[in-house]
Amino acid sequence: MTNDENEPGTGGRPPPEPDVLTFPCPPGIHPDTPLRLSKAVVIAFPDGSLKPSTLMTEHQRGNLELEKIGGRWFVTLRAINEMRKKCRVVVNRPGSGSDSEQVVRPYTSSSTEAERSARAAALMRAERLKKRLRAT
Repeated sequence: MTNDENEPGTGGRPPPEPDVLTFPCPPGIHPDTPLRLSKAVVIAFPDGSLKPSTLMTEHQRGNLELEKIGGRWFVTLRAINEMRKKCRVVVNRPGSGSDSEQVVRPYTSSSTEAERSARAAALMRAERLKKRLRAT
């Protein structure tokens, strides 16, 4: 065990990850500086892979915190970093032994979709049968 794990009040857990941006901030811009979506996208995704509309979509999904000031949308680089953490995909790899961490599968697995389809088909059949019974 390291010294951090022995400190009282930590419960034997390692300290949390520091709140560090995964991309550099330009001079004069801090992680909490409000930026227009178009400027923030250029800084956070310099390869041009995202557009301001993508940030707005992530905001509507609840993954990104935006500010609306004077009818214009603003975002901080820290908020983009938090969004990236929320959108991170965890790969489900089989572990060995009982001590391995269990990774939760995404809700939209193909088996879930198949179960939904089968349930919907069964409900439709049941409704058709009910209508036949009423007609007699």
